[in-house]
Amino acid sequence: MVIEREKELAKIRQEDERLRLEAQKVELATKESDQRIMMMDVSGMLEMQRLYFQQLQREIMARRSTSQD
Repeated sequence: MVIEREKELAKIRQEDERLRLEAQKVELATKESDQRIMMMDVSGMLEMQRLYFQQLQREIMARRSTSQD
């Protein structure tokens, strides 16, 4: 009974760690994507493209300002 409980707890800890690492990977991918968007030079884009990427940039800035509060 005790051994089964310990095995179960070990599985739960392992799954928690896996989920934590997966969340870190997603966060890193999001930061990399955000950085690419923020570094874009929109001055040479067609108007529709420029408006699209400027909106994405505003959304990124809004998300960052709320997460830092």
